[in-house]
Amino acid sequence: MPAFLTPTLTLILVLLELGCLAGMIAIFRKIIRNYPTLPDRVPSHFGFTGMPDGWMGRGILWFCAIFTVVMYGILTFAASTIIRHPEGVHGLSRPVTPELIGQLTQVTVVMFGLMKLEFILFFGYVVNGMIAIARGEAARLSAWLTPAFLLVFLGTAFGCVGYIRYVIKA
Repeated sequence: MPAFLTPTLTLILVLLELGCLAGMIAIFRKIIRNYPTLPDRVPSHFGFTGMPDGWMGRGILWFCAIFTVVMYGILTFAASTIIRHPEGVHGLSRPVTPELIGQLTQVTVVMFGLMKLEFILFFGYVVNGMIAIARGEAARLSAWLTPAFLLVFLGTAFGCVGYIRYVIKA
């Protein structure tokens, strides 16, 4: 186990991973439970107001679920690369201490864990909305969905990168 993985950080990462796993299971479960009774076409694209403006066959729900798993895998691979090679990831042009590398790696790994969870929750909400709209139980997704997701997702990324830049200069 890398030295920077303290017990507290390990607990945070485990909880984030469990949240991701629960979210992916919930997405697949929702699709499996509803798929047989869905109409042939479900909303596949939404405008900024949350109104559906594109429809496809209900198989698009499986694409969304699989895409969520693929994105989880990509972000997990990126985080594992940081764990395996922390000294070369941050692109620092000056030599740094092992303590600084550990601190920067901690922040980066937590950032990826948060981003994975945020992405899965976003797609879970969208899949749930697609099913509700297809069933006639809702007319649209929340108009705040895209701006809120972008604010949270990019806020996580830029907040962590800002903290990393602060630590480097300190």
